[in-house]
Amino acid sequence: MTSKAETLKTQLLDKAVATARKRLSRAKAAAVADFSRHFYAGVAAEDILDTPAATLFGAAHSIFGFAATRTAGAPQVRAYNPTHQAHGWQSTHTVVEIVNDDMPFLVDSVGAALNRMELTVHLLIHPIFRVRRDAKGKLQSIAAKGGKDTAAESILHVQVDQQSDAAGLDAIEAELRRVLRDVGWAVADWRKMIGRVDDLIEELETRPPKLDKTEIEDGREFLAWVRDNNFTFLGCRDYALKTRGGKTYLDIVPDSSYGVLREVSKESMTRHKKPLSDTLARFARNKHLLIITKASTRSTVHRHVYMDYIGVRRFDRAGNVIGERRFLGLLTSAAYNRNPRDIPLLGRKVQRIIDKSGFEPNSHNGKALLNVLETYPRDELFQISEPELFEIAKGICHLEERQRIRLFVRKDSYARFHSCLVYVPRERYSGALRIRFEKILLDAFHGESIEFNTHVGEAAMARVHFIVHSSAERPGDLDVPDIEARLVDASRDWTDDLKDALIESHGEARGTTHYHRYRGAFPPGYRDAFEAYDAVADIDRIEQLREGAGFAMNLYRRIDAETGSLNFKLYSRGKPVPLSDVLPMLEHMGLRVIGEAPYEVA
Repeated sequence: MTSKAETLKTQLLDKAVATARKRLSRAKAAAVADFSRHFYAGVAAEDILDTPAATLFGAAHSIFGFAATRTAGAPQVRAYNPTHQAHGWQSTHTVVEIVNDDMPFLVDSVGAALNRMELTVHLLIHPIFRVRRDAKGKLQSIAAKGGKDTAAESILHVQVDQQSDAAGLDAIEAELRRVLRDVGWAVADWRKMIGRVDDLIEELETRPPKLDKTEIEDGREFLAWVRDNNFTFLGCRDYALKTRGGKTYLDIVPDSSYGVLREVSKESMTRHKKPLSDTLARFARNKHLLIITKASTRSTVHRHVYMDYIGVRRFDRAGNVIGERRFLGLLTSAAYNRNPRDIPLLGRKVQRIIDKSGFEPNSHNGKALLNVLETYPRDELFQISEPELFEIAKGICHLEERQRIRLFVRKDSYARFHSCLVYVPRERYSGALRIRFEKILLDAFHGESIEFNTHVGEAAMARVHFIVHSSAERPGDLDVPDIEARLVDASRDWTDDLKDALIESHGEARGTTHYHRYRGAFPPGYRDAFEAYDAVADIDRIEQLREGAGFAMNLYRRIDAETGSLNFKLYSRGKPVPLSDVLPMLEHMGLRVIGEAPYEVA
């Protein structure tokens, strides 16, 4: 059954087709009409019902003409502000048109690129056509379906915030060309990168390095798992570890770069011509098979996040490290959704942590530890060493005994970022608190940028995983307890001060009782006007009313009061006392009332 909106959409497209027949020759009008119907077929009716038919025709006719000629294998991109005078149709937005070979990741990569340019996408149309072109790229036919002699091409029409100058339009085109180039390289080299993984798996099976058999088995199973659609391969490159002049270098191996790494950037070329620092040289020669971490750059393909980095060290016959094969890409959803015990490498890592703890699997402690490991941030679980994981997991388990803010820090092997797990009592966590934490961590780690992921479930503790990125390694040991103390201070609010003040004034038993009774009693306006220790005196007088007193008073001078100025508090239970009842008494005392501020304490 066709909905009313779809019926209106059909009627609107009929008008757009009628416009084509009115403005174009019969042959071209027929081609544009067929193109337009497929062009708008997948668009939600509500996205275009408010658009005039002439505008729908103009948008379809425009990109139809733009697709008329295209160099084989090359993306075609333009960004412009259509006007009646220059283009025969008009839009209130900047229009981006793309014609490209159909391939994975196009739409999400383009959307992510426009997003990071802080452009709002108002409309995105993405049909796929079967086309036939001649040797010069001139369009011979285009249709929704086609035979074996046709090729699939993606047509993208995107409307974004209007750009007021040519520089803004040029920036959009340049960025999208860069993104489409990377997408094309990643897709074109995918099979080659898979082949590089297969080569490693075969080497581990037939010519294993002189490493522990369990480590080799873990590595082989992990690479096979990665290859089995659990990792989106975006780039691959080989590096050779060399010694020159007593210094260690990590040289790029010629003709070994694929995907987004196909082109060696000037920055990368310059960096690899320099010797490794002593710390990185020691890490490069570390005799462990796998390196799993995050790359220092964000992906331009699929998702705009820091890419996952899987390195496989290469060894000579004597067991010395001679290089590394590096893969960049993105772990797929399966890597995050499956139980870690079912994932090669992670399964054994989790089991070894459980065995080391000495907890019985069915005991309370055993189940708590297993839950920590199974819900641990998945990226971290891949990257963290077992000794670090064991210590952090124990610390997290102890939070069940005493709920408080805790900070757990792991330094990246290449010293490019710090991974910070912050646990906060769930009822205390808020977006504003997270922002305060971000500022503290950026300052503490000399960070240039920070990203976060929040996990708030049914447990008593909320978890925020911060990644603090730095451009260079900072000397000296981190004072994690001091940073944690700063986080605790940042989390304190007025009620924390109230609790401390009540306990200091009345002792722990009575102070805690008053705190539970009054922690939510004072309105925001009161908290803004008075410190928590002021509330202690007010609570004492309110308690007098609870014990039967008719009213209570407090005449006092604030520490910041001007000369000749006093403050007077009047406490009444049940209903407020009108100022008109109090005013004569105060004036009889020689006082002049400047104003009043009533507060309801519930």
